[in-house]
Amino acid sequence: MTQIQQEKQKIMVIIPIAADSAEAFMPGFETEINAAISSDFEVTYKSLPGQATPFIQSRTAEFWDTFGIIEIAQQAQKEGFNGIFVNCFGEPGVEVLKEIVDIPVVGGFYPAIANAMMVSSRFSIVTVLPSVVPMLWTLARQMGVTSSVASVREVGLSVNQLEDTELLKQKLLEQSIIAIEQDGAEAILLGCTGMLEVNQWLAKQLEVHFNGQYVPVVAPVGSAIGALQNLIKNNLSASRLTYYKPVEFTGMTPTSPY
Repeated sequence: MTQIQQEKQKIMVIIPIAADSAEAFMPGFETEINAAISSDFEVTYKSLPGQATPFIQSRTAEFWDTFGIIEIAQQAQKEGFNGIFVNCFGEPGVEVLKEIVDIPVVGGFYPAIANAMMVSSRFSIVTVLPSVVPMLWTLARQMGVTSSVASVREVGLSVNQLEDTELLKQKLLEQSIIAIEQDGAEAILLGCTGMLEVNQWLAKQLEVHFNGQYVPVVAPVGSAIGALQNLIKNNLSASRLTYYKPVEFTGMTPTSPY
């Protein structure tokens, strides 16, 4: 008897920047997501159309790109996708999507924080530039986890400079050691989803530096994919007692600036 093959659950990964900028990160995204995805799931990637920003390092860029994120998310739900990952640590548009779509939505910040809290009592976030630091503190306050955040540090590299993996590794190691020795961090959380395929290397280097003591390094992409699969498998999506449907847009689609 031939066994009936179960249909796979579908995840939409929205890369919330312009397509030409997203292309450089695709091999790393695929590697990290393939390592975290279960065999009963399949992934589709989509970057933003039109005049999207080349990267997100400001609240203004988050706001601007949210219109494109909404369009892709609404279409994904119509096409039968089971969940959405907005692939950015700052979670642009995630709270909005929870009002608009009925499938689970995650960004990069909340799942990574949850993982960091499961493996340490205090951790530091190491992100890209000073402009992002206060944005992440705002998210930490909204999540109610500021007492667990030892510090938010930055490597002084723009998102479009993260392709220089060797320089990124050097900067991450420097800031992570300072976070542990001076700020009291017990784990490190990579504060940008563009910091790809460096978490295991960094964990090994920190273990050597701290005389064999293991220091967890949490990668946001894998954390988000793991969390989203869990939500889908447990039939969980945003509460309508928290995220009410936006009645102002009944019968309308929010106008895109693109």
